[in-house]
Amino acid sequence: MARTTAKSSAGSSTKTTAPPIHTIRYRNIRASIWKNEGQSGPFYSVTFDRSYQDDQNNWKNVTSFNANDLPLLGKLANDSHSWIEWHQRKEIEDAKRA
Repeated sequence: MARTTAKSSAGSSTKTTAPPIHTIRYRNIRASIWKNEGQSGPFYSVTFDRSYQDDQNNWKNVTSFNANDLPLLGKLANDSHSWIEWHQRKEIEDAKRA
């Protein structure tokens, strides 16, 4: 799995993060699903962003949404929940078989 390292302004590594384990995209709106390790074991979280092109045709990502984005955002949230639930059940079943 590829990892990226964020650097502080002094140039030293401050945080190593893995890419999302799954991404769902509808048009210009994306849900990124992350698997994290906590004290009680693994858990999932989801971030949402919207892509657009600025006046210089550079692609930007933002985390704000307008009213027209909300139906797709709701669908992304629902589909992300379904994906996480399926994978959590699979992890439990796999652990029982081990």
